[in-house]
Amino acid sequence: MTWKQKVAGILNKFGYDLRRYRPDTHSGARRMKQMESFGNDLVLDVGANAGQFGQELREAGYRGDIHSFEPLDDAFAILAQTAARDARWNVKNCALGAERGESVIHVSNNSFSSSLLGMLPTHEEAAPESKYVRDQKISVETLDHLFPDIVSRKRSIWLKIDTQGFENQVIAGAKRSLAQIDTVQMEVSLTPLYDGALSIEQMISMMSSHGYCIVDVEPEFCDQATGRLFQVNLTFHRY
Repeated sequence: MTWKQKVAGILNKFGYDLRRYRPDTHSGARRMKQMESFGNDLVLDVGANAGQFGQELREAGYRGDIHSFEPLDDAFAILAQTAARDARWNVKNCALGAERGESVIHVSNNSFSSSLLGMLPTHEEAAPESKYVRDQKISVETLDHLFPDIVSRKRSIWLKIDTQGFENQVIAGAKRSLAQIDTVQMEVSLTPLYDGALSIEQMISMMSSHGYCIVDVEPEFCDQATGRLFQVNLTFHRY
């Protein structure tokens, strides 16, 4: 056993992993290589929560523009404070969906599991900290409505959607915008977690109908008691 294997074994026992930061072993490095390859210079961060995804991009070296959308008031306050220190990071306090208007979002105890859809028992049993604790009235916009003000010239766009089962509604409100979006990253479920959310097979079929194919799969949420994988991030790129 090499010293690297020994160190890795020790770290694994404490819940950590030792991996090289390169595309074949690290999802963050792979994402940056994809962005460089596709020439992405604008990220639309839908379901930004407190800005975790944007911060990961900056730490990995992405220097292009970011537009983040987050409906939860508490998470948005943190997001806005973080983005205020970054001249190329803009934020908007709203959800994106199929139609403009107002709605009610169910706020989870851990914030990032919040959704406009009801949570199914499988999700709550695997992650009790995700339980809904209150509701909040929110504003809902469509990407098609906001898109002209965000994209004033031709850009290479990476659309990231993490909306806890509401991803297909975001796509439904972006039918015109998709023609200018070459890459879409979205969280999808391998097993039903939110009431009314599309299955992974339906999501892949939907994206294929819009001219996209899968270029990356990243494990996301699993049941720590059983190791069963519940959600993955799929990255789609135009044919």
